[in-house]
Amino acid sequence: MEDQNSPFYKYDELDVRGRADTKSFLQESEQVLFSGLVQKINKYKVSQERILVVTNKYLYNIVPKDTMVSSIAQFFSPNSALRRKISTGKISEITVSIHPLSEQFIVHVEGEYDYRYSGAGKRDKIIEAIIHAHFESGKNIFSLYLNPLMGEMGKNSKKCSLQSSDLKLSFSCFFHHTEFE
Repeated sequence: MEDQNSPFYKYDELDVRGRADTKSFLQESEQVLFSGLVQKINKYKVSQERILVVTNKYLYNIVPKDTMVSSIAQFFSPNSALRRKISTGKISEITVSIHPLSEQFIVHVEGEYDYRYSGAGKRDKIIEAIIHAHFESGKNIFSLYLNPLMGEMGKNSKKCSLQSSDLKLSFSCFFHHTEFE
């Protein structure tokens, strides 16, 4: 059952528990912290629409059912719309482009490949939800790499380490006012 008083409840934009293409992936004990449509950017720099769901336990990358990719995948395997399920405890770093024209960020996953997304006005909510879930998993430190350049996510980044006690700070205020030398 969802906690209507959770600060993240209002970010369940897609009502994932009510959708046929997403509710089957969620466990009863999972609290939805964020859901929304985003653009995943693949290694060839091609954008692909995805449903991104962040719960207190996992990050889900789901192909929406109304896309051609999903239709083809559903033909071969009915459960293939779920492209990846990542434990939030394995996400310990995010690189964020703070360029004013970019909503891009990279989710770094320990021991696995990373995901690059564009948040389309939702980036801050997504990152707040991931950090919240990471700390709920029992981890104490989370690293943000803030990058002033759009398109060159790994270069010239400034590392900021957050502790669970920092969770009460306004995340948007925190990284939008960080200065670069």
